[in-house]
Formats: sequence, structure tokens, C-alpha cells
Amino acid sequence: LNGCTAAEARVVITEPTCHSVGTSAEVCAACGGIIEGSEQEIAMTEHNWAYEIDVAPTCTTEGSASMRSCTNEGCSEVQVGDYVIPAKGHSYVYSCAANQTQNSFRKGHIGKCSVCGDVTETIAHTPNELGICSECGGNVKLLVSSYSVSLADVLNLNIKVDTANFEGYDSFFVKFVEHFSDGSDDLVTTISNYTTEGSRYVFSYGAPPQRAVNNIDVYVCGVKNGETYTGSYRTFNIKDYIYLQLNKTNVETALKTVYVHLLDYITEAQRVVNYNLDNLANAALTDEMTALRLPENKVYTNIAGTTVNEGASGATYKSRSLYCADAVSFKYNFTLDNAQYTTENVKVVVTYKDDGVVMAEYTGDQITYDETTGRYTVVVGLIAQNMSKAFELNVYTLDGTLITGKTLTNSIESQVATNKDTTITAMLDAMMQYGRAAAKLVG
Repeated sequence: LNGCTAAEARVVITEPTCHSVGTSAEVCAACGGIIEGSEQEIAMTEHNWAYEIDVAPTCTTEGSASMRSCTNEGCSEVQVGDYVIPAKGHSYVYSCAANQTQNSFRKGHIGKCSVCGDVTETIAHTPNELGICSECGGNVKLLVSSYSVSLADVLNLNIKVDTANFEGYDSFFVKFVEHFSDGSDDLVTTISNYTTEGSRYVFSYGAPPQRAVNNIDVYVCGVKNGETYTGSYRTFNIKDYIYLQLNKTNVETALKTVYVHLLDYITEAQRVVNYNLDNLANAALTDEMTALRLPENKVYTNIAGTTVNEGASGATYKSRSLYCADAVSFKYNFTLDNAQYTTENVKVVVTYKDDGVVMAEYTGDQITYDETTGRYTVVVGLIAQNMSKAFELNVYTLDGTLITGKTLTNSIESQVATNKDTTITAMLDAMMQYGRAAAKLVG
């Protein structure tokens, strides 16, 4: 058209497809007519291929197809050949979820592929001086470094934390939350006392044998300027730890024997108190494991007796009794000349009879007083391997003066030998086998 003025934008006259070109042209800004000679081709679009897949691609490997067809409207193009379908690549989702293992959490924000589940890509935490990550808010310092179970008079779960992890905090503690299967409320215990093992602090949580089947959540906590910070929890189970050791190939046979008898002891303790009988500790023992048991032995020797201490006075031995509430232990009962002595100026000393080595001392609030009977009591616990070992008990002043009229000689085996309560006989038999296995282990 003559005399027309082209508009700034071209218009599409014919849309391109994947099998034909399109056209565009300039139009008059005034009349809207096409300006002669302004037509131009628009390149064809690409085919939108759908593959007849022979081998599907994955996140990391290519796929293949032998035929493909175009899915664009109006196109019937079909091609046959050898086609490579590119790998899809991972689709990572990053998280620091509370249910991640602590070892994974330490590494950073874990990238898990939403397609294949691959976990390889990690973005490091950006913690401050207290270990709190600025990205996720998680604490990378208040975590359990390692753990163990010690088999003393009480079963102890020992939580170990690197000392450096508490740098920056004013104080710290470990919280244990024990869960019960009988519907009882959780038992929450905070422990701030610790021992040192190399570069780690060790926080020990004791439990009676029947509760070795319980799950225990452990939280490492730090306090700064009155505010408490807590890392993600980790769940432990003493029974599961024992089975973990039994299934290892590098654990010596004698120690595995101890573990088998410990599971038997835990089981009988469960039966005595009717606790969690659907989850008996030794129920998962294999034939290979049970073959490690010591030969049955229910013969026990009673070596208990007293020896008169000439000239000693002020404390009088009264009785002894087996104590099975939460440990391998017994009660020692005595009276004091209250005109001269209190729990604050005397001590009960337990020594091994064969070598005189002091096993334990009790004083102050470690000695309880029963106003009804007028008697004082200490609970003496022994480690498993010493249940047949003879020990002696005496009461002394704090400066070491003997005031017991009679020395008591006793052993846990002696208590078992004189037991008359048939409801705990099976548990005591299992306990003694556990002790014998432990004694055999240490030689």
C-alpha cells in the first residue's frame, strides 16, 4: 500500500509449525493494511518428541529409544533410529530434619534426591560460637560423640561428648528421657556430673536390668547467659547395644558369653517384675549365641560369717540381705552409739578379703537411717565378676578408728545360697551365671 506508515511491531500472518514455516509482515499504523514487500518467513518450530522408550533414563544413566513421534497438534512425524535419552540429573531436597542421624547432621544440610533417594550432595553448616547454624538453626556442637554400655552393679549407658563441643557455654548437662512400654510416664533425668576420658566427658545413666529393653532419648544441652540450648536427640537401647556386639565378628567369644548371660539375667528380671514380657531381652538369641552359654550350675557356697573385733565398740552389725531393686547388691544394717557417732563422723568400709583392697567407702548421706528400727543401712553394689568374691565390712571413724564390734564377711553368692524367696530364684540363677561368665572373661 502506497502512502502507508509501518507500525513499530511486526504481526504474525501465519503461525509456524513443526512441519511448515510461518510468515510475518509490517502493517500500516494508520489503516492496518499489510505493507507490500514486508513479508518475512518465520522458522519452523521444533518437534516435540515422545519416545517409545526401550531403556528408561535415570538420574545418572542415559536411556535409549528406537522410535519417536511428534506430539504437536497437526503433526504426524514418526522417526525410527537409535536415540539416546539424556540422564535426568538429581533433584536434591536439602534438610536437617530431627530424625536424621547425628553423624549425617554433622556433615551439613543433607541433599537427598527426591527421585532416587541418593544422598551425596551436602552444604556445610554455618555455625556461630555456640554451634548454631545460621541457615537451619540446628546445633552442630551439642551432639553425642560416642557411647558405650558398662556392666557394673548397675547397667550404665555412658554418653561421651567432646570437651571442645562445650566451649562457649557457661555450663552443660545431658538429659535422658526413658520411655516405658507399660504406659508409665517418661522418666526424665538430667545429669551434670561427668568423668573425663581423654578429650571427652562421660555422662553415665544407670538402669536396673529389666529396663534394659527401654528406649532412651539423649539430649546434649548447654547453658549460655541463662538460656538453655539443646542439640537434636539420639535414641539408645541397652538391649540393642548388646545384640550389636553379639553380631560383630571382632568381639571375643568370652565377652559374647557374658552378653548372652546378661540377656538371660535381664529376661529373668523382666519376669520377676512382670515388665514388657512381649519384648523379652533374650528372645532374639540365635542357636549360635545360646551355644555360648556356660554349663548350668546352681551350686552356691555360703562363706558369710562374723569375726569379733576385741576392744572395738560404737557400731554393731545387725543383719544383711540381698537387694535386687536395681542392682547386684545387698544391704548392710548396723546400729551406732548415737551419743558418740552420726553418719557425718563415721564411714562404712568394704574391702576384699583376699587382698585387703578397698572396694568402697560410704559416709554422710550415703548411709540411711530408719527411725522405726533405729538402724543404719548402706547398699553395697558389686561388679559382675566379683559376685563370688569374699569381702569384709566394718565401720570406722573418719580418722580410721575401728568401732565395729564384729566384722562381717560376705559375698553375693552367699546371699544367693541362703535365699528363700522362690519368686526370684530363676533371676538369681541367671545373675550368677552372668557373674561367672564375667569372672571367666577377666581371668
